[in-house]
Amino acid sequence: MTTPFNLKWGILATGRISHTFTKDILAPPSTRNVSDVSHTLVAVASSSSIDKAHTFIKDVEEELKTAQFQTGPVKAFGSYADLLKNPEVQIVYIGSPHSDHYKTCLMALKAGKHVLCEKAFTLNAAQTAHLCTFAKSQKLFLMEAQWTRFFPNILHLQSLLNSPDSPFGRIYRAFADFSIHVPGPATHRLYDPKQGGGALLDLGVYPILWMFILFYRNPQNALTAPTVTASVINTPLTGVDEQDIVVLKWDKLGMQTTCSTSLVGRTEEWALIVYGEKGNLLVPPPLSRPSSYTVHMHGAEPVAHNLDIPGMGMHWEADFVARSIAKGELENPIMPHQESLEIMKIMDEVRKIGGVNYGELEDLEV
Repeated sequence: MTTPFNLKWGILATGRISHTFTKDILAPPSTRNVSDVSHTLVAVASSSSIDKAHTFIKDVEEELKTAQFQTGPVKAFGSYADLLKNPEVQIVYIGSPHSDHYKTCLMALKAGKHVLCEKAFTLNAAQTAHLCTFAKSQKLFLMEAQWTRFFPNILHLQSLLNSPDSPFGRIYRAFADFSIHVPGPATHRLYDPKQGGGALLDLGVYPILWMFILFYRNPQNALTAPTVTASVINTPLTGVDEQDIVVLKWDKLGMQTTCSTSLVGRTEEWALIVYGEKGNLLVPPPLSRPSSYTVHMHGAEPVAHNLDIPGMGMHWEADFVARSIAKGELENPIMPHQESLEIMKIMDEVRKIGGVNYGELEDLEV
């Protein structure tokens, strides 16, 4: 039996999303029928307190006990810089707020570490472009952690809709929504412009991502980015975007798709509807972690397709990252740099239309 490639992780930031990711990668690969790659937790760092790192490690204690490939204790650090000096760490997962991503990614790359960074990748397209160029110059792997992209059922849907003999026939239009209800207060991170607050970067990235999953790689589209129009409502609390409607026009496909997001009204019933010549595709919320989809062909009863998701489902992206690094790839073909960049450009345009400014620095580090 071939020994699986084992990837050694360091976790930067100790918030909820980092907990979820860590617990998922520590689950035995056999629980998701994976045998070629595995994961080990080497170190955890908080940017403000070593105590937070120790607490984080204690919180994943049970997962560490049952992890199939874990060897040795996990080290705690009170700063990102200290963790990045650890030679055992091969790759870092960055789960900090959007506003921190650019500088932390750059710090990790300069330290010679591969990087998986949470979405939204950065605050703007210029930052994303610089990170991708720098990572390649250092021969290091870099990827935006768009975990949704790696779900088996979503990969299947992408293949199905982009096939010349798709059962849906020609697609006429599509609608996607990811909204939650967060009425405030103004101090909440989603309302804080200094943390990249607003609906767009945190939630709206998912509807846009889905449109790229389903249409960007269509052979007729040939990786052509859509044109963008948008309508934005800014919150009176802090001025960040509270509601966004983004229309993407795919000229080569002769269609347009609508993406919406909001902080003042939760998505109900269907988060995605794709309208086709022969039938429709329907996906329930949340778009970030859909556990099923329904195919409703015209004149027939709807058929639901369910997916059993071990844990939260963040392990699938980690497995693909490990495979890329094992092969010496600097980016993963499922979520390549160019796609992250195109999505960031769209969000830049939406922010421009809505007059949303995070006060981010325009000058890029070198």
